[in-house]
Amino acid sequence: MKKILMTCAVLLVATTGAQAQGKDAYHPVDQAWVTMNTEMLNVELGLNDDQKVKVKEINERFTARHYG
Repeated sequence: MKKILMTCAVLLVATTGAQAQGKDAYHPVDQAWVTMNTEMLNVELGLNDDQKVKVKEINERFTARHYG
């Protein structure tokens, strides 16, 4: 679990310095949240590849609706 949290922290730090490109691109923090949340659910629930894609799409829609 510590490895997952460290990975998420590294992803968050790495993406906060990046610039969003284009008007449809998410803010870097939003991108990090989508990645971290998808990975955490994958670890906790043992998602298959199809489920991972669907969870990521749901996370992206949530982010766009609430923060975009």
